[in-house]
Amino acid sequence: MMGVSARRFARCALLGVVAVAVAASACSDGDSTPAAASPTAAAADAIPTLDYGTPKAPPPTPLPVERGVDDTSDGIGVYPAVVTFPNALRGREYFGTVGIMNGGPRERTYRFEAKGDAASWLAFVAADRTTALAEVTVPAHDKTQVLIRAVVPPEVPNGQYGGTVGVLTSTTTREGSDTSGAGVTLGAEVSVALAVTGTQKIEGQFIDAAASDVESGYPLRIATRLTNTGNVQLNATIDVQILDAAGQPVDHFTSTDQPLYPSDDKQVIAEWDTTGRATGERIGRVSVALGWLPLGTKDVRFNILPPGTYTRRGELADVRLVNKPRAGDYAKLVAVFRNTGQIETKGKFIGELYLGDRLIEQLTSTEQLLLPGGEGDLDLLVRVPEDGAYRVTGKINYEGRETDAHDYTFRVGDKGGRPWLLIGGIAAVAATVVAAGGAAGVWRWRRRGRPAI
Repeated sequence: MMGVSARRFARCALLGVVAVAVAASACSDGDSTPAAASPTAAAADAIPTLDYGTPKAPPPTPLPVERGVDDTSDGIGVYPAVVTFPNALRGREYFGTVGIMNGGPRERTYRFEAKGDAASWLAFVAADRTTALAEVTVPAHDKTQVLIRAVVPPEVPNGQYGGTVGVLTSTTTREGSDTSGAGVTLGAEVSVALAVTGTQKIEGQFIDAAASDVESGYPLRIATRLTNTGNVQLNATIDVQILDAAGQPVDHFTSTDQPLYPSDDKQVIAEWDTTGRATGERIGRVSVALGWLPLGTKDVRFNILPPGTYTRRGELADVRLVNKPRAGDYAKLVAVFRNTGQIETKGKFIGELYLGDRLIEQLTSTEQLLLPGGEGDLDLLVRVPEDGAYRVTGKINYEGRETDAHDYTFRVGDKGGRPWLLIGGIAAVAATVVAAGGAAGVWRWRRRGRPAI
């Protein structure tokens, strides 16, 4: 009869074989392609490939194995694997998009840490490109995008520089294990590569222009899609000649307040006031320049229609809290605006934030332009000064009309759910968590010598 020790040995050996198989499966899946993103997200993630070559990023540093962790597992993914800043100028700042995917059943908050030659140059920032992000919260089975900002010091010599940014979260071992209560930091890495040069490069592309029919008295919006493929921040100038159907000039206007950062691929809107204009067919002759560099001219056709031709309608579909703030922090709220009318419409959220019955702050989001049937997120950042139950009361204002007002509540100071683990990576590799055997690939980020962003 097999003794107790022998039986334990056999069970451990079997678990070790299973762990090896699981780890191997996770590794083989590590190169799989993530689900396709929306065209907008794909455009934001893309970084143009330039002729002068691509700087090399340092390979991710393998992180040591941590044993004795909980045997449940969830997932984190980051993309792209490498953020590249080619032909970067000294003293300039550059931005790239990083996607974070939470594959687990609970929302999770991630923090950022950097290492490498360029660690001190790197930071994560919000969409406004100035607000530093110490952490970001991603809902369960969802994803978000943040911007990584690289500020090149003015004194560095030309050359190749690299760094690695960790997108990190923590968990604890389950009770009853030999290491119960010990913390394990898990996450995924994104490599960053910069080629510093002294050569200023001014380049761009005028990809497309479009305009929709408009009712007289409402602004005509001409949408242009532009790309800055150079290495210098420049303003885009949109110059538009309005012609009648026979090609005779009717009006002329210029818009010049749209900055484009290096690698930006964005839509720029130019508006023309149609108040008092006669109905009928028109042509917009759109010329675009990036800084002093002309990018080309395109024609768009549209009609000015009598007032009342189209119906304008909108809905406040939802308001949700997308992070988990502490007292004294900022809460990030998203109001979802849905255009249910027949014509493109601009909308913004307006409202108030209350703590109990006490007014904390008046709320106003930026405006967003939506096509008929479109839905857009209107972001709000509000400070929550103390623990308690908060109430948001608000509505959407769209082109002078308003939706019905609605109330939404959230709490600050509640305890979150128990920590959980991360598996499998997307592009940049993530951690694989296995309870038994030394073959598990759990990563632990060592804090010593790695500056926080």
